[in-house]
Amino acid sequence: TTGIVLLGVVAALLVILFGADTHALIPLYAVGVFIDFTISQSGMVRHWLSTRDRGWQYRLAINASGAILTSVVAVVVTTVKAPTSLVIILLIPIIAGVMLFIRREYDAVSRELSLRRDQIIGPPHRRERVVIPVPGLSRAVVQAVNFGRALADDVRAVHVSADPEEAAALKADWERQVPGVPLVIVESPYRSLVLPFLAYLDVMMPAEPDLITLIVLPEYVPRHWWDKILYNQTTNRLRRALIGRPDTVVATVPYRREG
Repeated sequence: TTGIVLLGVVAALLVILFGADTHALIPLYAVGVFIDFTISQSGMVRHWLSTRDRGWQYRLAINASGAILTSVVAVVVTTVKAPTSLVIILLIPIIAGVMLFIRREYDAVSRELSLRRDQIIGPPHRRERVVIPVPGLSRAVVQAVNFGRALADDVRAVHVSADPEEAAALKADWERQVPGVPLVIVESPYRSLVLPFLAYLDVMMPAEPDLITLIVLPEYVPRHWWDKILYNQTTNRLRRALIGRPDTVVATVPYRREG
């Protein structure tokens, strides 16, 4: 989908740059087509030289002739239609370079993520700790807490608050309605939510370095397009800030409204 959209955008830009003059665009098309033909025929030449199947000499001669003829036509068209045709000559190395970079990036990540055939995956040797940032007490939060309880014994909730009275009221309700899960209140006098939570993790994690911290984020599942604007903004900011932290795993627990 992204490639199709990008192709459409490039095509639209070419139409605008050339004033919708199809005759001016034909040289670009011709050069591109004959270069493609040359590459495809050359690829078949390499194929027959590698496989040497029955009758490969005859097929090699045909493809080699095709590669020579199309390359000659490409050179002629490029020369005659210059400087317009030179745009393709400049773009092809750039596009090929981008493709090579993408391929090398994929190969590097694949090597990094690969496993040896003789490697045995054993159980984890480190304990887990669950931390749940909560905006308040709700069904979505309770669902996230229950999910955290199923993952580890060490579960704690963290509420970042700029109002001490509101935080005290929430803590009282929390201790009564969610026993067994401590609620940590982090003060934020400037109403910032993400940075105080990250600061709490920075203080907590060195105290128990042998634990893996699992951050469980309650998330509301939007039903309408406007829900994506109204909800989950803080959750999205937290997720972006937490991704990549050492010894930290981020999990999202979606909550769907009934009805």
